[in-house]
Amino acid sequence: MEARRSRRLRTVLILGGLFLFDLGYSGQGLISMLVAVSGFAFLTMRALWSWFRGTGVARSRALRAGMYLFLGAATFATMRFHTTTAETHAARVIEACRAFESRRGNLPDRLEELVPEFLPAVPRAKYTLAWGAFTYSTSGRTHHTLMYVTLPPFGRRIYNFEAARWSQLD
Repeated sequence: MEARRSRRLRTVLILGGLFLFDLGYSGQGLISMLVAVSGFAFLTMRALWSWFRGTGVARSRALRAGMYLFLGAATFATMRFHTTTAETHAARVIEACRAFESRRGNLPDRLEELVPEFLPAVPRAKYTLAWGAFTYSTSGRTHHTLMYVTLPPFGRRIYNFEAARWSQLD
């Protein structure tokens, strides 16, 4: 009984650490989702096999399978939160840049020029430690883009101010 409890605690700690790294640091979620799906499938089959054979560990394996299922649900919800946050923050930045342009006659050279008149602060695209900031680039007064990473390290979404449209890179 103590070994099963220890195994469940170890599973919670490992899955929690994976979740924090994969979604809190990189914002990717693919590793967590892969582990969640494969762990859930594997442990569900083992729980059913144990129940069928009557070995007494079916409940413990089913509980651990539920932990993997929870990891998958939490990963999906967090990835959706990152996407929604990035889209919302990008819309605010674009709106502020357009207000700057209408008031001053040109787009800003840096996002920091929007603070504090047009934005209280430059927002992050999403709340992750890596790949969470917007990248704003200019090429003179003729080319301005806003970019953020949707799925690290690739999956970059780019807004071109002159064309007034989004595109996907990678």
